[in-house]
Amino acid sequence: MTLSGTQISVSAGGSTEEIVRSAVTGSRSQEEILEQLNSIGIEWYVTDQGHLLIRSWRVAAEDFVPIERVDDIRQGRKVPDESDALEWLSANLEDLNREYAGNWIAISDNAVVAASTTLQRLLSLIDERRIQNPFLTRVPEEPIIWETAYANEDL
Repeated sequence: MTLSGTQISVSAGGSTEEIVRSAVTGSRSQEEILEQLNSIGIEWYVTDQGHLLIRSWRVAAEDFVPIERVDDIRQGRKVPDESDALEWLSANLEDLNREYAGNWIAISDNAVVAASTTLQRLLSLIDERRIQNPFLTRVPEEPIIWETAYANEDL
């Protein structure tokens, strides 16, 4: 099977996800969380919709950043090569969750071109259909909510 140009959004042994989960617990600000991800070498991207995606390019948090703060948060950061697919994924996340929750999907030209319950089967479909350079990701089964506590002067 030849998939030389395929961008696979999976981390070895789930270690990236485990690191991120442990790195972002507590009542830190978004900036502190992002700085912590930087400090442990995990590349991240905040989409136009304010969703946080990490280098494994799985949705790490929905509505992580308010839309009006996206430009400030992204200022000075390199835009990943996969940003078009990431933006499309983020903009269509609600529909994708409804249709593909828990499944692996291949995205090409702003469309889902293949889907499967397993990565192995998805790779076979991509090979059979001769899909070139798809972006692969797993659609979360449930919304990923970022739980943080903020101090409130009114309390």
